[in-house]
Amino acid sequence: MRDTGKVVAAEGPATHPDSRVHRLYVDPTTAALDELAAAVDGGELSVDIAQILPITELAAAHRRSEFGRVRGKIVLTADR
Repeated sequence: MRDTGKVVAAEGPATHPDSRVHRLYVDPTTAALDELAAAVDGGELSVDIAQILPITELAAAHRRSEFGRVRGKIVLTADR
């Protein structure tokens, strides 16, 4: 992480010794999710995506995440 970077975590301790780490909890309401979407769209918040997989690869995604070496989120997609 760059010296000017920040980490926003949705889980973990309420405080962290590194002042760049902030804990965030958002109620899954439409208004709260709209606010997060606006922050992403405005470039204020970014999400690192490690991999995008179809839902049929759920087991493989789970195995990959178990090792703790994934940097970013694994996104599962569902075709309709």
